[in-house]
This record gives sequence, C-alpha cells and structure tokens, in this order.
Amino acid sequence: MNQNFLLFLTFVLLLNNSIASKSFNDNLCDIQLDYFRTSLLNQPRERWAMEMFDYWAKIQSGLSAGQSQNFGHFDECIDFTHTSSSSSVGTIQGQHCMIFHTATEEQNKTNWNPNFDWREIGKIVRNKQMKLATGICVPASCNTKKVIDFANNFLSSADLIATDATCKTNDQLPFDWLDIFTIVFFSIIIFIIAASTVYEIYMNKKDQQPHKLLIAFSLWTNTSKFFDMTRSKSKSSINCMNGIRAISTLWIILGHRKIFHTFFPLTNTNAFIAWHDNIRSVIYQPHSPAVDSFFVMGGLLVTWTFLGDLEKKKVSLWRMFLRRYMRYTPVLGILVLFTASLYRHLTFGPSEDPSGNISNCEGNWFWPFTHIQNYVVWNICLAHSWYLSVDFQLFILSPLLIYPAWKFGWKFLWLFFVLIIAVIVYTFLIAFSFEVAAYHLRLEQISTIAYYLFIYFPTHARMNPWLIGMLTGYFLYKNRDTKLKISGIWMFILWIISLCTIASVVIGFHPFMRLNNNTTTVFANAFYLATFRTAFACGVAWIIFACQNKSGSFIRWFLSLPQWQPLARMGLSVYLVHPIYQSIIIFNQRQVVHFSEVSMFLAFTSDVMISFFLGAFLYLFIEFPFSSISDYLLK
Repeated sequence: MNQNFLLFLTFVLLLNNSIASKSFNDNLCDIQLDYFRTSLLNQPRERWAMEMFDYWAKIQSGLSAGQSQNFGHFDECIDFTHTSSSSSVGTIQGQHCMIFHTATEEQNKTNWNPNFDWREIGKIVRNKQMKLATGICVPASCNTKKVIDFANNFLSSADLIATDATCKTNDQLPFDWLDIFTIVFFSIIIFIIAASTVYEIYMNKKDQQPHKLLIAFSLWTNTSKFFDMTRSKSKSSINCMNGIRAISTLWIILGHRKIFHTFFPLTNTNAFIAWHDNIRSVIYQPHSPAVDSFFVMGGLLVTWTFLGDLEKKKVSLWRMFLRRYMRYTPVLGILVLFTASLYRHLTFGPSEDPSGNISNCEGNWFWPFTHIQNYVVWNICLAHSWYLSVDFQLFILSPLLIYPAWKFGWKFLWLFFVLIIAVIVYTFLIAFSFEVAAYHLRLEQISTIAYYLFIYFPTHARMNPWLIGMLTGYFLYKNRDTKLKISGIWMFILWIISLCTIASVVIGFHPFMRLNNNTTTVFANAFYLATFRTAFACGVAWIIFACQNKSGSFIRWFLSLPQWQPLARMGLSVYLVHPIYQSIIIFNQRQVVHFSEVSMFLAFTSDVMISFFLGAFLYLFIEFPFSSISDYLLK
C-alpha cells in the first residue's frame, strides 16, 4: 500500500512540475490548470481535484505485452464539472484528451534513481519502438496545442514526448440541415411503407386487386416474397448460387471483424500477433476472394440473361443498364445519406474511427452514385462500396463480349483467355515493380498507394473472376438442355482439383500474412497477387458448373438448400450495412479490448445477427420496393 502511494505521489509531483513550468497564452486555461494543481497538492486535497485526476489513464501496465493505449474514464471525464467560488476560475468542464506519445531518441541520464525512476518506462518504450496513447482529463478551456505542451512537461520526466492529441467534450453535436433532412426523409419512407401496407390489406379485404405500383412498399407482399423458400424447377435457375452468395457474405463479415480488431487498441497486442501468425487464423484473413465469388456469379448471370435476350430478340441495353443501376443504388444512397449525417452522432468515444467514413462521405457523397469512384476518388465514401463501382462497370462492358460470342460462337472465346492472361501479367508487373506485399496491412506508404490505386480498386485489375463467370455462363447456357456426360473418375478428379485450388488460395496466404519472421520474396508476393483471384474464381466456377450438371452430391444439396434463399436475397444490403454497424460498435468502446479468438468469434456471431437484421430491414424497406418500381416502369 505504501509503495502504491509513493508511486501516486511521484506522479502527482511530476504533474506539479509540469503545471508550474507552464507557458500558455490562454489565460483561462492557465488559471484553471493552476487551480487544479493547487487543489490537488495542497493539504487537505480537495475531492473534486482528486476525482478529476482519477479519471486519468495512468502509465499503462502490460507494455511488454503490447498494450500501447489506455483510455482512462472517458464518460466520467467529459461529464465532470466543478464550479469554483472564484470568479476568475469559473466553472471547470472536463475534456478528455488522448495524448499520443513515444520515447525520446536518447535517454536522459541525469539524476538517475537506482530504486525506481519513471525513465524506466521510456526505456521500455524506446527498446520496443512503441507508440503510446494515454487519456487524460483536463479543463475544456485548453486547446490541443496547450494540451500537448502540458503533457510534454510531465512526460519528459519519463523520457517520453507527446506528438499529437485528440480532445473531446460532452458538447452536443448540432443537428444541421442534412441531419434534419435525413430524419424527415426516413420518416417519409416509413410513412409510405405504412400507407402501402394498409392499402394492400384494405384491398385484400374488399377482394379487389391492388395496383402493383401502390403496393411496392407493402410489407405484406414484400415479407411473403422475402421468406419464400420455394425451390425453383426452372432450367434457368441455378440454386447452388444461393448458398455460395450467403456463405461468401458470412466470410466477408468475419474478415471485416478481424480487420477492425487489427485497428482497435488491445491490451495484449503481442498475443494477437502470435495468433495472427498462427496457421489457424488463416480462415479470417483472405476474405477478399469472397468478393470475387460475387464477380463470378455476376458475370455468369449477365451472360445467361443476355444470351437469352439475344435469342428472343428482346435486347434493350438502356433498360438493362437502368434496371441494374436501380438494383443497388437506392440502398447505397440511403447508407451514404446516413453516413454523411447521422453516423457522426453514433460514433463518439475516446478512439478515432480510422475508416474516414464521415469526412469521405461529407466531401465525396455524390461519387458513389456515378459508380466510377474507384477510378476518380482516393478517399472513397463507404470504402467497401468500391465493389459496386467495379460490378456496374463490368456489367456495362459485358455485352461487348457476349454479343460476339453469341454471333461467332466458340471461335471468339479466345479473347476471354487473352484478357485473363493480360490481367495476370499486369498485376504481377505492378506488384513486382512496387514491391507490393500480398498482405497489404504491412505495406510501406508507397506500396500501399500502389496496391490500392493499381491492383485493388481498378476494374481492369479485378475483372478476371467476372470473365471466368462469363465463360461459365456461356458454357452452361449453350448446354442448358443437356447433361454433359463426364465419367465418374474425371468428375472426382475435377472436384478434387477445384477444392484443392480453393484451399490452396486460403492456406497459401499464410506465409504472406505473417507479421513476424516474414521471409517471403518480392517475386512470391507478386505471383500470389497475380494469380490467387483467378485460381479461386476457377474453383468457384467449377462448383457452380458441377452442381448445375447434377454432380457434387452433398455439396450440391447443401448449397441448394432453400433456407439459403432469404439470406442470399438480402446479400447486397448485408454487405453494404455490416461495416457501418461494426464501426459504430467498435469505436464506441470505452476501454481497450482484450483479444481472444473466442471473444472475436462471439463478436462475429453478434455481427451476423445484427447485420442480417439490418440487411432484412434495408431489403424490405428500400432494395426490394425500388427494384419492384423499376421493374414495373421498365416493362
């Protein structure tokens, strides 16, 4: 107990020295800090000063375990007020500040205490090259620059130096015109849904046929269609894609949960790194191929549909493109509106959201509606919406390849293979030239920019899975009335090759994602980046082809279960909404998180439940109604 009191007293003395050597220009800040110092150090110590100091995050324990941040008590600090009897001091309002600091370059060796010295902390931080963040509670009258100067005065005694600070108070964020517009707009949507539902129920009771346009928002019809699990017996129905779509969505949610754990401060970062480098964590890592499975299915479906329209001579490109635009732009627009307005009111905590969702959508809110933002904007509004831009661009370009294939047959398909090879070569050359690592979270700045600008976002670098899907769709359509006869042994071999290819893409990523002892070469990283999407897409394409050809036994049965249908229908809405939900939950955390695989999986389970609930909400309220309206108007 005595030792703890001495440590506490030492820290208070450091605080005393820091305040005594103040050089602030803001008079009120100086007065309130001096009043705080006096009330904390003079006997008897005043309770309010002890309380304010108690909300500080002291030098964090577990530095050797990788704990680099300590928030202190955020809510208690910003809610703290004390009114002084002195008019010059006035009312002290608490302000929570995260001080970002690291060790000084050289150790201060003067007046070294052999028993205990705060410079021991700086020595640990310097040896481990750590960057720390500590929450302190100071008067709200002090600006960020003064907070940094104030922190440096006492941190210097521990051979630490503050480099930046972010401060927050409990001042209510004002509701601007965009917030009010969003609330009114959402209220109108809810009113329309209620009116549409009441109208349909009323017409049904009168045994009259309701107008299809007026029941587009009706929950009565939309809910029944949403939960409809009738297995389609049409030859054009590819039932196994429902399972692939739903499982891919789950995989993306799991991968994003892991990414948020990477960005959020942990009490045991070293344990997280050890788990991250273990082979069993690999299932959480390369969730990016799950998006490629959507491209495979997108290319397959547009080819199947367009070939059918060509044979029926019912091709209307502008209707085809407009229907696609209306397929997902309304949902995207609603989420862009929410993120640019109400989102900032729901993400308030000591930790900053690194996604940049708020600033990106405030400045670039119109680019998502153009579906070209993956080429023209670096700070993409809703970063994960790049997928929709790539999807829409590939959809528009697809007829340029489908029509010649329909006109000239198999002899035109060589162009698909030339394009696939060209993309592989392009990706390899870019990755090799810029020394891009396959695991992009560990890249240097120049490599990060090169990865996103030239490999991750551009449509021309992501089109191989789409092209493979188009080839699969062409082959299935041309043989839709026949079952291809493939011997049992060859079918078994092709299934093994397909599953092994998918497993190789997933497990083969492990050497590249290691944070410690990563010995992969530039050539190996470039080769993996150039080939893994194509290889994964080929594996997915074979599964779809084989299942449609009545092969696959258990896999075909599992992927074709009718229970997948509701999950698959709202796949787009779930994909768009789940990162927003995850960021709101994570960056509202008031304390640093202790990582364990069990806790992350439990969080993933919660993510799935809430994300699918929100996805169903968006599907029933926005996606399906607007899709029904566009279908009605375009007939």
